[in-house]
Amino acid sequence: MIVRVAGFLVVMVVAGIAAQDATALRGAYRFVRIGCATNGEKFQVATQGGTLSFDGAGSAVWGDTAGRYEVTAPNEAKLTASGATLTVRFNQDAGVLIGSSAAGSPEQLLVAVRSAEGVSPDALRGNYAVASLAVRDGAAAGVATAFAQLTASGSGQFTRAVLTGHAAGIDDVNRREERTGLTYELSSDGTGVAHLGSGSDVLNGDHRIAVSLDGSILLGWSADAAHPAILLGVRKSEDTAAFSFRGRYWLAEMMAEDSFVFQQSTRWTAASGSLSSSRTGFAYVSQQLRSKGEASYLATTNQYRLSSDGRSGAFGPKLEPGIDNFAFNDLAFVSGQVGSAGQLTLSHGILFGL
Repeated sequence: MIVRVAGFLVVMVVAGIAAQDATALRGAYRFVRIGCATNGEKFQVATQGGTLSFDGAGSAVWGDTAGRYEVTAPNEAKLTASGATLTVRFNQDAGVLIGSSAAGSPEQLLVAVRSAEGVSPDALRGNYAVASLAVRDGAAAGVATAFAQLTASGSGQFTRAVLTGHAAGIDDVNRREERTGLTYELSSDGTGVAHLGSGSDVLNGDHRIAVSLDGSILLGWSADAAHPAILLGVRKSEDTAAFSFRGRYWLAEMMAEDSFVFQQSTRWTAASGSLSSSRTGFAYVSQQLRSKGEASYLATTNQYRLSSDGRSGAFGPKLEPGIDNFAFNDLAFVSGQVGSAGQLTLSHGILFGL
């Protein structure tokens, strides 16, 4: 159930408003995070995953770090840990969280799903759209973005894996790849490992994963500090149609902008805000952006579309033929900054909304 900012659900209306005190957030979540610390033209990117816990009274534990949180409005909170503060939004039952840097904090993006035991081995089954953002060797030339269509068998294999992506260290031209032999393992606590092979320009290696109880959201991250990467995915609904993406939603985003393809200077930006969809293929985005300690505001109109069979979708300021970078289900939506195969894309980034 995707949450509108106004507090209604797309599929059904829920009477009442979520609690506006610390009790609105309680219990354990599986999270993934990507963060960037910038010093002049140099940057250090790290990805992390694990458990984020709220005690229902204002205290939180984020991985191994103690923190504090404050519910500031319906479906909204501030989370502070290790000297950094994130603005956190959550859906009506607080089953999914998204977070982005608040004022004065390094650029960060956080996505979390409620922790669950007794996850079925076949929970990871169906057609998934997955956006990834990776940085190889901690350098500007290592930034890579991909958007993948993965079909999970429910028994440990990705039987279909098709992706489009671009890498700054090559030429930032989008290329399409078809992958084989990709597998995964999933435990009853909803965590596991995705084995994504080798040989790709944009998406390789083992990634730790976590899924929601019903398998509708897939999160992943690389535990290799030299090759940080984050995965954000949704299982696509079989009856998805463009007109069903309507209303107002929260979103959070992490972006990396290359100044020029042959001059590796990268500006990292964290953004959060709202998206309003008109049901006619246009989405109006309002965001607060934070980059290198500076804050700015962006209001823009994007386009979105879905193919007639629902297998591919596109989202962006201007949609060219062949773009596949967007998908949604009843809980969330995801997008990656990739273009059509053969197209040059200097911007990198991933977006997750609910």
